[in-house]
Amino acid sequence: MRIKRYFASQMREAIRKVREEQGPDAVILSSRQVDGGVEVIAAMDFDANAAQPVPQAGADRAPRGDTPSRPSSGRRAGRPVQARQPVPATPVAPEAEELAAMQRELASLRELLQAQLRDLQDRGSPPRAGRASGEGVESWLRAFGVSALRARELAARTAPGTPPDAGWREALKTLALRVPVSGNDVIRQGGVVALVGPSGGGKTSTVAKLAARFALRYGRRHVALISTDDQRPGALAQLRSFGELVGIPVHAARSAEALVTRIRECADRRLILVDSPGFAPRDLLIARQMAMFQAVPMLKTYLVLPANLQPGALREACHAYRSAPLAGCVLTKVDEAVGIGAALEQLIAQRLPLAYVCDGRRIPEDIHVARPVQLVDEALERFRMAEAEAGPEEHHESFEDTGEVAANGYF
Repeated sequence: MRIKRYFASQMREAIRKVREEQGPDAVILSSRQVDGGVEVIAAMDFDANAAQPVPQAGADRAPRGDTPSRPSSGRRAGRPVQARQPVPATPVAPEAEELAAMQRELASLRELLQAQLRDLQDRGSPPRAGRASGEGVESWLRAFGVSALRARELAARTAPGTPPDAGWREALKTLALRVPVSGNDVIRQGGVVALVGPSGGGKTSTVAKLAARFALRYGRRHVALISTDDQRPGALAQLRSFGELVGIPVHAARSAEALVTRIRECADRRLILVDSPGFAPRDLLIARQMAMFQAVPMLKTYLVLPANLQPGALREACHAYRSAPLAGCVLTKVDEAVGIGAALEQLIAQRLPLAYVCDGRRIPEDIHVARPVQLVDEALERFRMAEAEAGPEEHHESFEDTGEVAANGYF
């Protein structure tokens, strides 16, 4: 038997060390709190049979009362029959009782260790085959951001006997296929497009990405930008800095009449993008903003929705901006969201077509035509990596200058 002592800051780390070095068959003999963490003593190659007690001599003899009775008198081989003294039963050694108790305790500790190791594995991987398939799929869908009701419905569609990993992927694919998609309408068809959404959602960055992508395909002379943002200080200056950098004109409009006038002035442009201020979901100014855009002929409004919002905030944002018809949605900050299930579920519930996905700050690289299945696959990899980490890791974005449109860091 090999015995080794382990030190760690917490019990989970100590169990991981035991498993990595001695394997799943290791047995924890003891554990205790020490300065700076815990101390665990583990054993390997424990031979329970070698520790069985050896029977005492005469212990297998039958007691006097179990032998056939003999006459109390008579002779045998000419010798008088003498009374035989009863042989006392051999008492059970106290060491044997202690050893049996120790074996029971070791078996209990081993079961506890294996359960904890299984829990550690489950934290960094999809549901294991040992779980009920539906239960594992449902719990991981909820961790991905899907509501309890929809997670239960998707898990119920899993065929009996399906391995949890396969059922988990199939449920996510089903979720992705339900997301409505609008296609590459803005960059392919152009038109007059306004972007609305909550504060800090990435509207100005999305305007810059769409403008740069359209300019690269058709030329910058076919693009114009209009800002209606009179709420955020410096918003117009930021957009004009980008416009000057890439050679695209930027105009300001503070009312519906001014917006219509600016659009008419840019009638020779194939794509006119309108940036707007962001509001909290319950701000009454949202209704005025949507009414202004609705009064402009031929204008299409797209909701810019950050994927990293909490489910409740996502739901409120979608409801707040549905007072006027929406042509589609741009899902932003996908790279900052651990799970995007809540965002996809809102698109399904609101029947809001997904047009584009933004997964970074680079212009124009980090905007893509919406492909929900691919989006879910990439989000699943980020989700696995995040779950595998011992603790939350702060997200840091890098700013890269590709040489095509060096506008990073403005928005």
